[in-house]
Amino acid sequence: PLPYEATSIAISPQGTQLAVGGKDNKTHIFNVDGTALTVLREIEQRDSVTRVAYSP
Repeated sequence: PLPYEATSIAISPQGTQLAVGGKDNKTHIFNVDGTALTVLREIEQRDSVTRVAYSP
């Protein structure tokens, strides 16, 4: 379980990263390795993150 409420998710075109937007005013970036997720970084935002997307 996540310690925040997720509002949106997106996976990178290569399938190696996952972005999760949250009500905690952060965008969380994870590395995807099989079924394991590792936190790469958290990006502070001004408000809840309602949409995340990767651009090819």
